[in-house]
Amino acid sequence: MNDWWKQLNGLLVETILSWDDYEQEWSQMFDQWDEQLEQTLLEWEVPLAETAAWVEGTLMALVQPLTQTLDPLVMEQPACVGCKHYHGQVYNDQIFVCAMHPYGVGLETCPDWEALWS
Repeated sequence: MNDWWKQLNGLLVETILSWDDYEQEWSQMFDQWDEQLEQTLLEWEVPLAETAAWVEGTLMALVQPLTQTLDPLVMEQPACVGCKHYHGQVYNDQIFVCAMHPYGVGLETCPDWEALWS
């Protein structure tokens, strides 16, 4: 019975040591993959940021006709609908309509109105 126990104990120790070797190999492999991934992400960081900025600018240019048309209606500035000068941003709780008429023209038509699409 003593020999049986020694064989079992030896087999268990051998198995645990081989698992430890495999674990170390896998750990080294994962570390290499992690380093490669980090390097790749660092290489892609600037191009991805530039691409994101370009996409944002393109989308803003594409939706500008929509915002220049809908925002004045929402802000109760009907004379500004479709005007390329319309700014319509709020600063310190006050809307800045455009440079020529910061608080809005106050009329149904604007003498400085220019079409956005020209």
